[in-house]
Amino acid sequence: MRKDRYSTIPLKWNDKAKKLTIGKRSGSFDGMPASRTFNVKIAGDDNIRKVTYTGNQVVVK
Repeated sequence: MRKDRYSTIPLKWNDKAKKLTIGKRSGSFDGMPASRTFNVKIAGDDNIRKVTYTGNQVVVK
């Protein structure tokens, strides 16, 4: 029997601080990219922030 492999990345938004926390990744799988790029756009702000994520926590304000 083959088990499915996956990873999860928790996202947490703090509205008062206008802060997004991209948490530490858990899980892994063969062929998983070492890093990912997130394009973060906060409502009401025209800026798009490119965030390179390597599996550790990142905070975007």
